[in-house]
Amino acid sequence: LYGANIWNALPSIVQEGVLKYVYSAARTKGEMASFLGINKSSLKRLLKKYDITNYFSKNPQKEEQYENSKIAIKTNH
Repeated sequence: LYGANIWNALPSIVQEGVLKYVYSAARTKGEMASFLGINKSSLKRLLKKYDITNYFSKNPQKEEQYENSKIAIKTNH
């Protein structure tokens, strides 16, 4: 599976999901790029495009918005 250029065959929403999985599972960016079948510069561009590093960082404001949205959903039922 490593080295196959599966990246360009995936729809955008699937690409984002795969990128998030690979980010969480791989140990290095080189391993991430190899798994996706792309080079490191393409990987860097994609990480920025999908804002992957911020997705995995702890953000109290995001968590508060998420909790508030859950409360709003519960009160609407």
